[in-house]
Amino acid sequence: MSDIGKLATPPPNGDGAPDGWRFTEIGSVASVRYGIGQPPEEDPNGVPVLRATNVKRGRLSREGLLRVRRGAIPESRNPFLKTGDIIVVRSGAYTGDVAMVTPEWAGSIAGYDLIVSPNEALDPEFGAFSLLSNSVKDYFRGQRDRSAQPHLNRQQLESTVIPLPPLPEQRAIAHVLRTVQRAREATEKVVAASKQLKKFVLRHLFTYGLERFDHADRVETRELETSVFPASWTTARIQDLANLKYGYCTSIPRTPPPEGVDIISTAEITNDGILDLSKLRTIEMPPHLVDRYTVNQGDLLFNWRNSQEHVGKTALVGTLRTEPTVFASFLIRMRSRKGSDNRFLHFLVRHLRDQRIFFKQSRRAVNQANFNANELGALEVAVPTDHEQREIAAIMSSLDIKGLCAGIRWTSSRDGFHELANFGTLAVCGTTN
Repeated sequence: MSDIGKLATPPPNGDGAPDGWRFTEIGSVASVRYGIGQPPEEDPNGVPVLRATNVKRGRLSREGLLRVRRGAIPESRNPFLKTGDIIVVRSGAYTGDVAMVTPEWAGSIAGYDLIVSPNEALDPEFGAFSLLSNSVKDYFRGQRDRSAQPHLNRQQLESTVIPLPPLPEQRAIAHVLRTVQRAREATEKVVAASKQLKKFVLRHLFTYGLERFDHADRVETRELETSVFPASWTTARIQDLANLKYGYCTSIPRTPPPEGVDIISTAEITNDGILDLSKLRTIEMPPHLVDRYTVNQGDLLFNWRNSQEHVGKTALVGTLRTEPTVFASFLIRMRSRKGSDNRFLHFLVRHLRDQRIFFKQSRRAVNQANFNANELGALEVAVPTDHEQREIAAIMSSLDIKGLCAGIRWTSSRDGFHELANFGTLAVCGTTN
């Protein structure tokens, strides 16, 4: 079997490609044109305008869809999209993202982006998947980063090289990739539903305690600035529940030092509060400081400085790759005090973030916001009994495990999709040995 990904990159001497394959530039198998640019007058009942924000990793989304008056569209620009056209994002953060126009979107127009119209030599779906392959994304990245603002032009897109098997093989490969893409989209919906369920259960537990959903109206509640909670609970400040400490202030080198110490930064904490140590980096650190900034299993790491929507993301430290491991300066270590369940504390902070407490109370600066240790420690929160803390933590941990399984399935299907888009599917189609 050929190595996955190699077939998406033209070999220097043409060797290594399956029989009947060749490598060609997009401009030789498709026409490329620009969209209309500045959208004309808006009309809520008008023609849809597909912009960069509507292109989502191989599919088109209605999110933020703009419609314009049909009579104001300059028809001399060949603006209307046909089924099988491919939109390539031209500039901005999503430069190089790609989606094919399906029958649902035929008759729409493209805004600032580039439009690829395949000819009879290129299957449209195969062409779209080719442009999503890692090798093409790397090429786009190299082109777009030549200017201060990420940007692709028509000539750069026309000169993009893709593999071109015979049409029957193109269609077979596209069929496999389409099947994988649909499976991935279905899994994404499961993951999204799991996240919503966890938010709902978390809100119920911190508002009504362990009472059944259908008996919530029987629970007497009280109110703090941060939340509504069962009247039977007490209140405390975060600093009464945990010791707080800032992380170690240093720059993290790209090249790991030979005798370095692993360091956890904000990059290791996902927006969902999961600690991902797969790309952990190392630093040089004076030995006498290591103990002071070491994290232990069961500690919480709170992101106190970041863009506003990310302030407050918090991870519970599990098994570490190496010991000792330290933490960086934009994190606050929360080490639970005696009588406070660390898992409960994690879900408490997650609940506060779901309620947008950190978003609303953080202090804004240029491109970032802050919610420091003094502000975190002073937050007054509701606290149940030790038994209720353990029960709430157990319920939410169970949901987290189920959500993590769904997330692993989604990640696997997503990564598998990108590998398949690099033409590992050729083995499935029987075209490689």
